[in-house]
Amino acid sequence: MRADWEEDELISAWTLVEGDWDLVGEKVGAGRLGFALILKFYEIEGRFPGYPEEIPAAAVQYVASLVEVEPELLAKYSWRSRTIERHRARIRKRFGTRPASEDDEERLAQWLADKVCPIETKRDRLAEAVRERCRSTNIEPPSRGQVERPVEVECPPDDEFQPRRTTGPGRTDGTPPSTVLLSGTYPIDQRQCHPVVNDLPEIIHLPAHLGQHPPLRTAIGQISEEIRHPSIGSDGVLSALLETLLLYILRAWYQDHGTGPGWGPALNDPAISTVLCRIHHNPERQWTVEGLGAEAGLSRAAFARRFTALVGQPPLTYLTWSRMGVAAQMLRNSDAPLGTVAQRVGYTSEFAFSNAFKRTHGAAPGAYRRRNRSLQLR
Repeated sequence: MRADWEEDELISAWTLVEGDWDLVGEKVGAGRLGFALILKFYEIEGRFPGYPEEIPAAAVQYVASLVEVEPELLAKYSWRSRTIERHRARIRKRFGTRPASEDDEERLAQWLADKVCPIETKRDRLAEAVRERCRSTNIEPPSRGQVERPVEVECPPDDEFQPRRTTGPGRTDGTPPSTVLLSGTYPIDQRQCHPVVNDLPEIIHLPAHLGQHPPLRTAIGQISEEIRHPSIGSDGVLSALLETLLLYILRAWYQDHGTGPGWGPALNDPAISTVLCRIHHNPERQWTVEGLGAEAGLSRAAFARRFTALVGQPPLTYLTWSRMGVAAQMLRNSDAPLGTVAQRVGYTSEFAFSNAFKRTHGAAPGAYRRRNRSLQLR
């Protein structure tokens, strides 16, 4: 954990909320302060601090003022006692997590070998992928050594890895192959993965029936032409065509699977798809259920029922989720001040925006921006 915290981040991340106070309860003195600090540390990092100095001094001062205990008393909080073990057990129960086991380490190693190592070789990014995987499965991230062991075993060092291009057996008569396999990878942030993607099966098969999905066929033809006859700017053209191809594949799939529960019916429902477009194009508007219903041409109650049944979330819950996705993208890709980001997604108060963002992404906006910037610079 970093040592320097801005005041707004400190307040947003380290403030004890109602559920926290229930856990702090009637504890007193060093136990009260120590428990509160490791509780908030765990909420932020997904793990417990290994030693007192790992907790930022500013956080100690701030939390001590909240629990009304002198910050110096933290030195009397025992880090190797039954008391701290009981504290950790209560905090794990609160968040529904558990420590990593040997079996977890084996599963992490297999996941690395199958899913991550084929597309990533940087050691720090591999270790970060392991930690993110643990958080998404409610497991405490392993210690540094536990993280590095599966990385070292399953993924070769950078200087030993050379990307390989594989091809099928060539034809002896010099004619071109009858089949070409095009493959690619799109990294996905599991914490903000859109339901459009979550609803997809593991494998999508779109049969090549004559006359079906003309735009998709056109995109495939253009990609084939660029590969066979590369010219000036082909790399840029191919990149854009591949993005287009993915969208056409998703569009074709949902057009063919527009019945039953899920996002297929939502996207194919004129009223609900209109509202989804309004939300995504205008996240800053002060939307209400009644106002969104008017966009759909439905009464408030009829719209709320229909939206929830098709999308799987109430309208305002989805609105908040969508806004936080826009905010996360702005924080990753721009230097816009937090106030500007908040206004873009419909918040007039930075404090309210920070709380909503943290509930969705698990970190205050400033901390989220710094973490993602540091990953981009590696």
